[in-house]
Amino acid sequence: RTRQMVDVGAQLSTKLIKIFNPNNEFADKTKHEIIPKLEYIFILNVIQDDLPSFDALDRIAEQNLLTWSLTNNFTSKKSRITPKGKEITTYRDVAYIKLYQSYDIKKKRDDESRPFSDITLDMELNPNDFISLDLDLSWSPYDNHFKALNIGNTLQDNRGDALRTEYRYTFNVSESLYSKIDVSLTDELTAYYSIEKNLREEKTVETQAGLSLKKSCWAFNLYFSESDGEQSIAFLINLHGIYTHIVKKKIEVFLPKTKQKSRRKDRNLMIEVPLFPGYVFVKSTVNPDDQLNILKTIGAVKLLGNRFGPVPVPGAQIESLKILTSANTDLITGTNIRIKKGDPVIILEGPMAGVKGEFTRYKGKGRVVIKIEVLGQYAGVEVQEDNVEKLPDVLA
Repeated sequence: RTRQMVDVGAQLSTKLIKIFNPNNEFADKTKHEIIPKLEYIFILNVIQDDLPSFDALDRIAEQNLLTWSLTNNFTSKKSRITPKGKEITTYRDVAYIKLYQSYDIKKKRDDESRPFSDITLDMELNPNDFISLDLDLSWSPYDNHFKALNIGNTLQDNRGDALRTEYRYTFNVSESLYSKIDVSLTDELTAYYSIEKNLREEKTVETQAGLSLKKSCWAFNLYFSESDGEQSIAFLINLHGIYTHIVKKKIEVFLPKTKQKSRRKDRNLMIEVPLFPGYVFVKSTVNPDDQLNILKTIGAVKLLGNRFGPVPVPGAQIESLKILTSANTDLITGTNIRIKKGDPVIILEGPMAGVKGEFTRYKGKGRVVIKIEVLGQYAGVEVQEDNVEKLPDVLA
């Protein structure tokens, strides 16, 4: 059996960026992004009684929602010189703060008394390598109290040992304290123990103990748990990709991603996927030792180039690609070598201001195509004609 669903969505957002120059021991520069957004989603009601139902995910509910959100991102940049005179630049996502709320148009039309959802706040703080804090809460605008509140922090060292504590609260449901400790036995083997206590009933909710073995391209977890008198043993195997391994080597890497609808036709999900599957961009010197270090990474096949060696991607193209992938705009990718080359252009206004590319179409709308020629692929986006200007040859 199949089902056909109708869903419509729209987004309206912008991005405000401010660069600070603290020049202290924590950061040379700090970027602050403010992203206000308004989203709308509509899913038509479809009778699904004749379809099998195993859990809540097998039923797609009718939706008519308008959601506002305000997101703040703080990213720091710090450069240092190694004893060998090599400059290493590191970036840190210092803080993430998002505030949002939805308005249910369907509930309002049905004369329900509470069309507004709870106001939700998500926050993550990572001031340094050894401590991180996170918070998520929801506040009812009708009851004037917290509906949920979860606060956690993690302390860790360079060895891999870590201590995690969380306070978990859900109104009229539960209130508990969770703790977990990780002890690094070797570079690859970690033992851990966790316990969750019910603060209201003063009893143990769950205990868990296990071992985690992490290899270069896979990880194995084995654990024992006990909850409400029931005991269980489980194991889990995870496979890693090349991006994870390169990051662990402290090599600066860029993996451009875009959002697309899940291929599962019965799910209304947007998922993040690589813009160029199978490729990542790495920042390296011409030193053969540095390039060999990249090639020795699990999952690496080769550095793209010609018979003379690896070919670098111009920095302007990388910066344009970063703007494209952060602009919340649908991207077009492909390997169509028949794309006709045109004038070099630059986008002047909008969230993609500053993107340089090649003009390929002039039919009421312009399409700016940013080519990554070493990959034989491209990424492009449609913009208004009056937002595009031809670059002088000297700047092309």
